[in-house]
Parts: sequence; structure tokens; C-alpha cells
Amino acid sequence: MKMWLWLWHPRVRAPLSVEVKDYRCCCGCMNSLLGFRILNFVLVAAWGFALLNFIVTFGQASFGLTSLFLVVKLFEIFVRFLAAHTLRPFYAQIYWIYFAFLVTFLGGASALGSVLMFTATNVNDYGFSDNHQEYVKQFREEKRHFVFGVLYIVYVIWQTQLTYSFYCYIRDRQLEIEERWETQQQQVETKRQLVKQEDEMAPPPYSP
Repeated sequence: MKMWLWLWHPRVRAPLSVEVKDYRCCCGCMNSLLGFRILNFVLVAAWGFALLNFIVTFGQASFGLTSLFLVVKLFEIFVRFLAAHTLRPFYAQIYWIYFAFLVTFLGGASALGSVLMFTATNVNDYGFSDNHQEYVKQFREEKRHFVFGVLYIVYVIWQTQLTYSFYCYIRDRQLEIEERWETQQQQVETKRQLVKQEDEMAPPPYSP
């Protein structure tokens, strides 16, 4: 087995026929491989814009957070592009673990923040500062925040399904390659055994 091919080897068998067209995003408009590659470039542009906006807005005070954000996102971009380019399950599995953790962490934090904002009978119930109190008031009053939140949840669900479908394609593709190679090796070994048996059963050469 090649190095860096699997982070862990799944205990499943590949479908009889693995074709990329059978692995699609949840809306079915494109296969997951194409969707994942397109999303790579979209995310690079979006993260780059967000990073520049963050730096312009907060300046040098944001150096620590900016550095952390940059390291994390560079790692994510690196792994995403490796997975899409090499089609090796090793990189897809690393990204799937990272993505699952990210969605769980951010989802939990967002849900907790929303609960705190909407369940407080008074914006000062949880000890918010004056700036935070004003933000909570605006968040409650403006419907666009709610609409944006719903759209973001839909996007996260779509990206999660796309990522999982992409991983399943790479996993099944590699399993099919390995099973095909094992079958060929078995066929070669079977032929070798048959030739050996024929040689053993052949009559000895005639000698006058």
C-alpha cells in the first residue's frame, strides 16, 4: 500500500461501479468532485476578502487573531486542494475530521449565542457591556440578521453534504482500485498454479 494513502482504512467494500456522476451535491446540480473544486476557489476568494476587511477594520490590534486565522485557513486551503488534486483518501479524511470539528464547534457556539440573545428578558441579564447590549438590540430588531442566519445554516448543510459526498467518492474510488488490483493478483496466482499443475501432470519426456 502506498504511503499517505489512508489515514484509516474503512471496513467497507466499494460499489460494483464507481462513477463520479453518481456522487452529487444535495441539490443534484453537479457532481461532488466538481462542486468541491469550485468551492475551493470560492472559499479562497471569500477568505481573502474577509481577512483584508478584518485587517483594515481593526488594524494592528488584530495581529494575533489575524495570524491565527491565517494559519488555520492556510492549513484548510492546503488540505482541500491536495484532496481535490491527488484524490487520495488520506487528505480527504484529514479534511473531513477538521471540517466536522469546525462545524460542531461553530454550530455549538452560534446556537449558544443565539439562545443567550433571544432568551434574555433584559439585554443586561448576562452582563453584556454597553456595546454588546446595543448589538443585541439591533440583532433582535433587524430581520436581516435572522434571514442571514437561516441562509448560513442552509449553506453549512449544503457544504457538509457536498464534503461528505466528495469523501465517499474518493473512498470508494480507492477501494475499487485496490479490489481490482487484488482480483488481478489472484488471477495471476491462479494461472501460475494451473501452469505448475500442468507441468507436474505432464508425462516424462520419451527416452529410447
